Amino acid sequence: MSFAAQLAIADVAVLEHLGEEQDVRYVASNGAVADVRGIFDEAYVKVEAGEVGYSSSGPAVFLRTAGLSSDPRTDDFRVVARGKTYKLREAMPDGMGGILLLLHWVV
Repeated sequence: MSFAAQLAIADVAVLEHLGEEQDVRYVASNGAVADVRGIFDEAYVKVEAGEVGYSSSGPAVFLRTAGLSSDPRTDDFRVVARGKTYKLREAMPDGMGGILLLLHWVV
């Protein structure tokens, strides 16, 4: 079994058993809806180390791309988690079938 396949199995197991995992509604721009398991963090902190260095915080969710109804890197989708609606700020694929979506709240 390939490393990518083993990682996909591990991701699914973590998403099913981690305390913060929950159902997340992914709504593609064409209206297609996918209810998927994800790890949602309302105060995710992104740190950029470099010459200047900075950090930012905001909502984020980790999802497996296999269950999504569109490609989050190119679609104008919405995510509904914990009763709030969010839009994409930045997509960070892990290269192994998972993606971290940095979000912002939509009023």
